[in-house]
Amino acid sequence: MEGYTTIRYLHAQGKSIRAIAKELGVTRQMVRRALREERVPHYQRPARPSWAVVRCKEEPCPT
Repeated sequence: MEGYTTIRYLHAQGKSIRAIAKELGVTRQMVRRALREERVPHYQRPARPSWAVVRCKEEPCPT
């Protein structure tokens, strides 16, 4: 994620957490989290339920 890299770069340049947050349009908490984390968090989309399972919850399933 390029945002984390940008946050780390700006902090290394001597910018304050508040200034970084204002410049990038994120919260100060987000900036602190980015500086604290060693790795960039990896987003993984939750698995979608099968349509057969959803349909069986709404009406009786044929067995």
